Amino acid sequence: MYQTGPLITNSADPHFNCRNVLGTPTYFCIPQPGQNGWGRNFVMGPSFWNLDSGIAKNFRMTERVNLQFRAEFFNILNHANFENPRNATSGSPSLLSTSFGQTCCVASSLPSSATVIAIGEPNRVIQFGLKLSF
Repeated sequence: MYQTGPLITNSADPHFNCRNVLGTPTYFCIPQPGQNGWGRNFVMGPSFWNLDSGIAKNFRMTERVNLQFRAEFFNILNHANFENPRNATSGSPSLLSTSFGQTCCVASSLPSSATVIAIGEPNRVIQFGLKLSF
């Protein structure tokens, strides 16, 4: 997300405890005690987009017995959703970390797929089911 320089540790520098965003005049800084920071939610993470779908067909076997066939699709378009720096295993929201602001190549698992597969795969999941009601 951000290519940043090293943490500035020279206390004589006006950007002490800051990281420069390379190629820009912007700095991410740790505020001094008693000073206000930037506040919450000033940086947008990668977008999240998901489409789940399902279809069911009921078959009447007898007067009291019904059979239902169900197909459920989670992340049907197989769209990659990347983790935010807070959750990514290769990034960190801490300015002191060497991997600050990095989210490279870590896909997040969707809560709906975690209920189907215990490890919560971030890819497309298709589930079929039969239900006999009597």
